[in-house]
Amino acid sequence: MARLVEDDLRSYYHCVSRVVNGRYIFGDEEKRFFRKTMRGLEHLTGVRILTYCLMFKQHHLLLEVPADAEIRPSEEVSDKELVSLIRPLYGQKKARQVALELANCDQHGFTEKKEKIRQSYLDRRGKLDVFMKELKQGFVSVALRLWSLATPKVLL
Repeated sequence: MARLVEDDLRSYYHCVSRVVNGRYIFGDEEKRFFRKTMRGLEHLTGVRILTYCLMFKQHHLLLEVPADAEIRPSEEVSDKELVSLIRPLYGQKKARQVALELANCDQHGFTEKKEKIRQSYLDRRGKLDVFMKELKQGFVSVALRLWSLATPKVLL
């Protein structure tokens, strides 16, 4: 997604997403998961949620994308800080796995592998397109699971 202003300034976006077939997708459980994912992505990416509205068939987000200069360089982010950035989105178990994997890389001198792991998370910072893509994909994968559990199976 192209920025509307210069890279050295914060940018503001109104993002809308609607359901194609008009299905009601935001029940209470779906809204809870959407909010959790949205806040986790906010923490990881640094894309700030100024306000939002979840309706049955769509959502609206008013987002602030930080200027490039506001994002700390990757080399200044410690492994401990990285783990704290991913914990709200992926949970304690995944955060612990990443911490162990980074420590293992340190222990065995796998510098290149460690950097790949770090960059896979840190490169998402300040990216509106990543925020929206991961929000939608994460929501859809869990919503489909919830709906398949709620839908009775018919055997023919």
